[in-house]
Amino acid sequence: MTDPDGTGTLDREELLPLIISQLHQFGLHEHARRLGLDTRIPLSHSTASSRLAELAFLGKQAELQGIDENGDGDGDEFGGDAVFGGDWADGEGLSFDDPDANSQRPAPNYGVRFVSMHKAPVLSGSFSADGTHLATSSRDTTIRVFSAAKMASSNRADDGGAGAGGEAGVVKVYSDHQGPVNEVAWHPGGTILASAGEDRAVRFFEVAKTAKKAMKWVADSHPVKSISFHPSGDYVVTGTEQGQARVYDFRSLQCFTPPFPNEAHRKRINSVRFSPTGTVFASGSDDGTVKIYDTITGRVINTLEAAHKGRPVWSVRFSKNGRYLLSTGGDSTAKCWDMKTGVAVQSYEGAGMASGPISASLSHSEHHVLCGDDRNNFLLVWDARTGNVLRKLSAHSGTVRGVASSPVAAAFASYSDDSRVRYWNVE
Repeated sequence: MTDPDGTGTLDREELLPLIISQLHQFGLHEHARRLGLDTRIPLSHSTASSRLAELAFLGKQAELQGIDENGDGDGDEFGGDAVFGGDWADGEGLSFDDPDANSQRPAPNYGVRFVSMHKAPVLSGSFSADGTHLATSSRDTTIRVFSAAKMASSNRADDGGAGAGGEAGVVKVYSDHQGPVNEVAWHPGGTILASAGEDRAVRFFEVAKTAKKAMKWVADSHPVKSISFHPSGDYVVTGTEQGQARVYDFRSLQCFTPPFPNEAHRKRINSVRFSPTGTVFASGSDDGTVKIYDTITGRVINTLEAAHKGRPVWSVRFSKNGRYLLSTGGDSTAKCWDMKTGVAVQSYEGAGMASGPISASLSHSEHHVLCGDDRNNFLLVWDARTGNVLRKLSAHSGTVRGVASSPVAAAFASYSDDSRVRYWNVE
């Protein structure tokens, strides 16, 4: 292999024969013949071969994995075969290694600044990466996008209904889906929103543009329950009723399913999330397990069996540094798992979560864990390290299904079966 210009690319004499052989492999014989004539490539290279596609696949793997020039592949093991060392994202984030890990932090004093309403229970919420917008989705088939600045500057803490100021922060409403919208996720660039629908559709919206319809969409064979963007923005992973995760190329919408169906969940997937570096993704299922996948190969590299005593796993969320995974389950607990060892390092108890999917979230600082209680509609705040309950917030008149924490401020949004979205910040 030659690289006379030092550009890191194949030269003409090596690349063109590969292209011609690949065209033959695809059955494009006339195109291959013409290219051979135009470039004067000898006929000996007219044999069909998939070598170019194989090289492109390997290159795509390396690009996705983000291997640096000095990467040595060393790391810690989780479950005996998965290497996670060096996979942590920048920044300190949550840590149980601190000598003060057992010391309890002050309880935050949260207050409601803004309230708005859907026309049916709210199923998900997500802040854009820059914290400027909040998107929510509902059983009413709509997606709403709010301005975080307008919510933060509001002093309205009433019911959020018409005429109550709840519409003031809404900047977009999308109604493309033909059924409940189970989850929304932001592209890392912050201007594109993806949605997972009960109507078996994954849709993408350009929030920065005036269009009121999705820019593109793809149909699935099963209702789509959860969605997450790869940190590069090039891929999305979805979880469906089928139990098998799907990874889509964002540009082409080509779907990749893990090639090992025997490793798939046995029941529906409730939640999927890419890690902060994107080298792995996690899924939680009604079958009671949490699975960790290698993003490149699609292989399940570890499984947390009976993560919540065999009850359904409602949600999975990575910490900012990727060292921990926060999950919730039908056993009415939230758990923090160490990604090096696969061991639960903390459990958060005291909230009921048996009525259906309820997700927990780490606060902006990751000092606290927030989650709804389906027994009394409270929102509980735990110290992330000690697991002690610090606050019980009277939040909604229906079960709080989840919390979306702002990535840039000490604020969060709660969403509930009462159809309301409430924006909270530290007073």
